[in-house]
Amino acid sequence: MTELAAFYKTPFVGNTATDLVDYLKPLEVEIKMRRIIPYAKAFPVVQASGTGKSRMLTEVCSAFVLVHVPCYKFVLGWSTYIHTSDLPSRGD
Repeated sequence: MTELAAFYKTPFVGNTATDLVDYLKPLEVEIKMRRIIPYAKAFPVVQASGTGKSRMLTEVCSAFVLVHVPCYKFVLGWSTYIHTSDLPSRGD
């Protein structure tokens, strides 16, 4: 077992994942009841490297189906964020 795989088998520390689920569940109800109509059911998770973003989203997957889309690309070893103009529009 790799070190990363072993890490994912340890208990998640903190309330961040449950706090996010508690925030998203009422929004999901509002969307299903058509009280709000979002452009997309998406949200950014922004934080420094190694802070547990992927692990938190793995924990949130127990309550929701999530698709993790890293929004960065590497250019000559440096991380550069994708500009919104590089992403397809809703009609594409």
